Amino acid sequence: MQDTQGDLYRMIAESKAIVSKESCNEPAVDLGIEPEGLKAMTEKTTDEKEKLAVDFEERPTVQQRKSVKTEDTVDLEEHDVVDDEVNSEGRVDWAVYKYYFRSMGNQYWISTYLAWILFTSASLVLALVTFLLLLARKASKSLHASIINPLVRSLMSFFDVTLSGKIINRFAHDFSTIDMQLPFYLVFIFLNFMVNIMQIGFCIAATPYCLILMVPLFGCYYYLSAYYLLSSREIKRLDSAARSPMYAHFGETLNGMVTIRGFGDTNMFSAQATTLLDQSQQVFYLTNTTQQWLQVMLQLLSGIVTTFVALMAVLQRNSASAGLFAVVLSEMSGFTANFQTVMSNFCSLETTIVSVERVKEYSELTPEAPYEIPDSKTGKSWPEHDQIEF
Repeated sequence: MQDTQGDLYRMIAESKAIVSKESCNEPAVDLGIEPEGLKAMTEKTTDEKEKLAVDFEERPTVQQRKSVKTEDTVDLEEHDVVDDEVNSEGRVDWAVYKYYFRSMGNQYWISTYLAWILFTSASLVLALVTFLLLLARKASKSLHASIINPLVRSLMSFFDVTLSGKIINRFAHDFSTIDMQLPFYLVFIFLNFMVNIMQIGFCIAATPYCLILMVPLFGCYYYLSAYYLLSSREIKRLDSAARSPMYAHFGETLNGMVTIRGFGDTNMFSAQATTLLDQSQQVFYLTNTTQQWLQVMLQLLSGIVTTFVALMAVLQRNSASAGLFAVVLSEMSGFTANFQTVMSNFCSLETTIVSVERVKEYSELTPEAPYEIPDSKTGKSWPEHDQIEF
């Protein structure tokens, strides 16, 4: 181990010699301190330097500090009194939700009432939708029963002049439309119409000037729907009729597949099927085109209504609340969008009901003779005599 104490004293002595030499070379400055005070200050400085040297000697080394730190760490690990944080697992208990809702105070009961109102409204809507769907199912079964009996008992002359594709078209496409599209159009019309009634009532309650807008608005909607239905109904009839030759050709091809292949007319029948498919799709394209025209006109009318409400808000900016007109503008935008849906579904319902018209046509077929004729009914003892008379 090095003699650190001797080195330290030697460094202090050299420092004193340098300081005293510099003080001798510099001119004396009168600091106003008596010789006794200067001697005391020098002795005090010497004592501080000696104390600093002793403290430096007693300062622990790096290895000593590491050993002390390790011992302290081990001691803390052995005598750890701090609890670890506990994390829950799984779903949050319902008691936590209950505790949170209770902390709301009076707002808890308001939230409960609102939740109950929403639940009641949703239950009512669900019940009405279920009721409509059940009625639609019953109507579909009744329509099927009303067409099957007259068709089976129709005259033979009817089957001689009627393609099988027409009959298949009634049971395939028309009943598919009645089962899958017609009930949902009814449900959508009912739900959106109820929403529109609430929106109209809110707008009129906010500003009576909305009544001025409602009368021409409904007039425009009625004119658009009437103008659209003039062509859409006829296009729907053409669409349904254009499918019958395609179904008939497909059935005939399946029945005569062996003959067609035997005579080598596969390409001819394939070309005929493609032509019939193109003809049916042409009418279907017209159906989609007219629907898109209706959507464009309804959106244009919605834009005009929104512009009118915004203009009315600007003209009455000094006499009415800006926030109230903002709410009315928002509700009118929603009203036009919902009523646009109502009009689209109503027009689709009008064109879809053509399928019911076609089914009704076959339910009124002329039947053949009844199974039993009351006037010519034989007795229970017939035949009484075993003979034939001419």
